[in-house]
Amino acid sequence: MQDIINRIKELAVLYPDDVALHPPAGELRIEFIESKLQTKLPAELIELYNFSNGFAFLNYVVVGLMNKRLLNILSINPMTLKPNGLHKEVIIFMITELGESFAYTIDANSDTFQVIKMEESDSIFKVVAPGIRSFLKSF
Repeated sequence: MQDIINRIKELAVLYPDDVALHPPAGELRIEFIESKLQTKLPAELIELYNFSNGFAFLNYVVVGLMNKRLLNILSINPMTLKPNGLHKEVIIFMITELGESFAYTIDANSDTFQVIKMEESDSIFKVVAPGIRSFLKSF
């Protein structure tokens, strides 16, 4: 994950008007979210949110954990959803200017997390990556 974080830092320096970073999520916020979800967050996501609790670049916004500033701007509740046909809950992870939503799956009985693309009012989904790191690396 450090390679992704380093790339985000580089982009923030190169394009300061196009990349917005936020303070880290911190251990207490992460523990609170994990207790609410009754599961551990993926290590790669924790590492990312401990770097910046959400960030925006170009037409993409990674919403962070309870980042009120981003949540108010986007008017969303990123906490758990259960899309039709998916037997796992998800948390909204990223939103694009085009209205696309990406989420990661949560399964308290597994350490496996996937990134999915939500489509058509969150009733259709498609797995797009086996994890956050591989998803962000594809950009």
